[in-house]
Amino acid sequence: MFAKSAEIRLNRPAPRPTAAVRARGKRRLKAALFLLSAVLASTALVWAYGAVRRAAARNSFFVVKTITLTGAKRLDERRLRGLLSAGLAGNIFTRDIDRLTLLLEKLPAVESASVRLKLPDLAEVAIVERRPVASVTVGGRAFLMDASRRLIGEAPQGWSGGPAIIGCKCAGATGDWLPEGRLDDALKIARLFSLDTYWHEKAASLDLSDPARTGVVTTSGVFLRFGPDKGAWREKFYEYVSARRISEVAGVRFAGYDLSFEGQVVGVGAEGSFTKNQTNKNKG
Repeated sequence: MFAKSAEIRLNRPAPRPTAAVRARGKRRLKAALFLLSAVLASTALVWAYGAVRRAAARNSFFVVKTITLTGAKRLDERRLRGLLSAGLAGNIFTRDIDRLTLLLEKLPAVESASVRLKLPDLAEVAIVERRPVASVTVGGRAFLMDASRRLIGEAPQGWSGGPAIIGCKCAGATGDWLPEGRLDDALKIARLFSLDTYWHEKAASLDLSDPARTGVVTTSGVFLRFGPDKGAWREKFYEYVSARRISEVAGVRFAGYDLSFEGQVVGVGAEGSFTKNQTNKNKG
C-alpha cells in the first residue's frame, strides 16, 4: 500500500514555472545578449581604430613637417633642432616621444622637456633650462652650476650671472652633480646679500679653501669671512651692515669684516683693525 503511494508521487508532472520566474529568465537573457553585443561592438571599434591607425601610419599626410621649439635660450639651437629632427622624422603616429623626452633631459643644460604631437603634422617641444646661479672652479676649470649643484657647462669668460666659487675640493665635468655640501653653504651666504638694501652689493667670489671659514669678496672689493656657525650668519651679516654704515659716517674707509670669531666681529679700516670692544693699530 505504501509502496504504491510513493510510486504515484514520483510520477507526478513537474510544476509549471510561474509568470515571475519566466520574467526573470527573460531579463537574464536580455542582459546576456546586451553584454555580448557590447563586447562585440567594443571589439569592432578596437579593430576599426587599429585599422585606421595602421592606414594613417602609412600615409605621408601625417609625416611631421613642423617643429616648434620654446624655452631654449642658452642651448645651441642648431644642434638641438638637429636632435629633434632625427627623433621626430617620420609619421606622427609612430614617433616615440617618451624616448625623445628622455634624450632631451639627459642634456646637461636641460632641467625638463616635453614633446607634444598635434595632427596632422605638428610637433611642439618645450624646454626648461637649468639656471646657473654660480660658477665653480673644479680641476682648474670654471663651470656654471645650478642650485642643485649640477654642472651645466663651462663658464664663458667674463660671466657675471652669479658669484665665482673657488677652493672646492671636488672633481667633476659637465653634467656631473657635485657632492660637496659646502657649495650649498656658499650659495646660502650669497643669498644673504639680498638683505643689503643700502649698498645693494652682491657676493662676487666665495673661497672654500679654508675648511673652517668661508671667505667672501663683494662686488666693491670688501671682504667678509663667515665661520662654521650657520645659525649666526644672518645676525652677523646685519652686524657687518651696521658697522660698515658707522664707518661711513665716521669717514673711515671700510675694507672688510671677519665674522667668523665667536662673540666678536673683527673689522679692518684704513687706519687700523678693531673689534666691537677695542681698537688695535695695524702693525704693518
